[in-house]
Amino acid sequence: MVELLVTISIIMVLMALAFGTYTLLQGKAKISKASTEIKLFENRLQEYEADTGEFPAGDGTERSTSELYQRLYEDGVLNSSSKIYMSELDPDGNMFSRRIKNGIIIDPFKDKNPYFYLRGVDENGQQREDAYNPDFDLWSLGPNGVGRGKGGNDQDATEDDITNWR
Repeated sequence: MVELLVTISIIMVLMALAFGTYTLLQGKAKISKASTEIKLFENRLQEYEADTGEFPAGDGTERSTSELYQRLYEDGVLNSSSKIYMSELDPDGNMFSRRIKNGIIIDPFKDKNPYFYLRGVDENGQQREDAYNPDFDLWSLGPNGVGRGKGGNDQDATEDDITNWR
């Protein structure tokens, strides 16, 4: 009986270690995925700017990636003479499937937080004071779901954000 209890205890400890490791690795994988997606957006936005002479509009709100979705994917699909800059945004494809909701691009965390996008200049062509980059800011709220754009700009709220300026 004691041997059985010891064996069960060892199995439980191993399962707890495996679950903890799995959870940690899953969190790191989501951070890596968000970083990769932000780099992908950066590349496609630079291509878009090279072709059109400007970056798409973006105000840094929760709906700001709807403009990206429109310019980088939908315009190319709806207007066959226009270039599709980001075929990865195809809702039936693999990369962002189930993560585009009402034209808003959702980050890998918690399936509800969008990516945020802010063009570096306002509609009058003036540099925005709240932008970190002169061209554009692009970020995810990260694992905690709070940060710039939702939940505050203090160090604690933004330290786990995945951005294109750090």
